[in-house]
Amino acid sequence: MSMFCFQCEQTVGGKGCTKIGVCGKQPAVANLQDELTCALVGLARAAQNQTPD
Repeated sequence: MSMFCFQCEQTVGGKGCTKIGVCGKQPAVANLQDELTCALVGLARAAQNQTPD
């Protein structure tokens, strides 16, 4: 599974992790956290009566 993670201040050289994260996060976890963040942004927009991107 490929990975791109830019979720924390520990990213390699400030450019993101592309294998197992410096923090030890697995690719599947990074992907799930991205999906959760996207869903929460959509929920926040809906709560403010804004249209999703």
